[in-house]
Amino acid sequence: MKVAIFHMGFMYTGGGERVVIEETAALRERGYEVDLFAPAIDEKECFPDLIGTLKVQGVLPKVRIWLPCRDMLSLLLSSSLAPLLAARFAKYDLFLCHGQPSAWLGYCASRILHKPYLVYIYQPLRLLYPRSIDKETGWKTKRDFAILDQLLKPFRPLVAALDSLSVVSARELFVVSRWIAQAVERVYGVTPTVCYPGTNFTANGHKRCPQSSMEVNGHHLPQRYLLTTNRHYPQKRLDYLIEVMSLLKGKEDVHLLITGDFTNYTPFLQGLVKGAGLEERVHFLGRVDDRDLETLYRHALAYLYTSPNEDLGMGIIESMACGVPPVAWGYGGPKEIIQHGANGLLAEPYEIQDFAAKLSLLLTNQELRRHLGENGQKSVKERFSWKSHLDIISNALEEAYRARAEVPPRRLPTAREEHPATALE
Repeated sequence: MKVAIFHMGFMYTGGGERVVIEETAALRERGYEVDLFAPAIDEKECFPDLIGTLKVQGVLPKVRIWLPCRDMLSLLLSSSLAPLLAARFAKYDLFLCHGQPSAWLGYCASRILHKPYLVYIYQPLRLLYPRSIDKETGWKTKRDFAILDQLLKPFRPLVAALDSLSVVSARELFVVSRWIAQAVERVYGVTPTVCYPGTNFTANGHKRCPQSSMEVNGHHLPQRYLLTTNRHYPQKRLDYLIEVMSLLKGKEDVHLLITGDFTNYTPFLQGLVKGAGLEERVHFLGRVDDRDLETLYRHALAYLYTSPNEDLGMGIIESMACGVPPVAWGYGGPKEIIQHGANGLLAEPYEIQDFAAKLSLLLTNQELRRHLGENGQKSVKERFSWKSHLDIISNALEEAYRARAEVPPRRLPTAREEHPATALE
């Protein structure tokens, strides 16, 4: 069986990108012949320690000259030329498509080559169906997305129709969480299969406190620290964490470590830290590789996740796998992962005082941290293992392979007026 996996692009280090990378590697380990494709690829910006081993290929021929807004152009051209590109994938038996425009690429290849395609999405296309936080912040951190958003405005009805057609026509439709399954049902009018991602992080060698000599990116790890790993995007609301740190009275020995590539939003966050007088307690580590990231998880007192409207929250799953209790908002995907008081703590959505109170409780109760950490590990093994994820995907691939001679039945998309752009709100 030859499988082509399509992904939107590897332009930054994110949870969705990690899922595709890990899934591709795991399918190969199971004996599948898998090639990974994407319209936009930046091996320096997206998991450079992982992506190079997969030999990711571009959907379009590689252009070595510098181009402005390269990612936007790659996405736009790959989508526009999808019917003409289908012949390139004739040797594959079926297609597994992660997000858009991957679903559209799979749809075109499927119709032209008469081979099945499966779709795995993390959310309805946000350029068409933005969350409230997306409307609030816009696409300031990723200029390519901001330009693409403007270019699509005159063509939104057409793009919406093609998006819906490519999603609902898939032989199988998988989603990352029950929260997104509900959104997909509202927007596309179909019921998908929930297929949680897994994690390879573990708690082996976990210690209560890091050694004083341990360093990550030149930073000595403090004895007591909190951790967050979200991208430096306004949508992730890392500014909430700086407010929380200001409210931790009597806990001046606790530090906050923030990983992630610096963006044009990072100076704003650093300004908030300076204004709050927290320069000695809040540290920006920059991008860290998986080895250092696992070290950071293992020695943290707690993992903090303040991103609103989240689809799932891979950082939460990774921290729990390492025996570290998370604190997050009781809304969206995180509420689906965390059972309050059992494997983590949930705060009232976007109530900073309540988040700080939940965190203070965790910091002052070592037994509670131990209890939540152990339960978190168990829940990850039960619900978020790669074996479970791959069993679902493999079964679907096998069924599609056996029926590959059949043309996938076309299901007409639900009328757009039945699924307004506010469906995700």
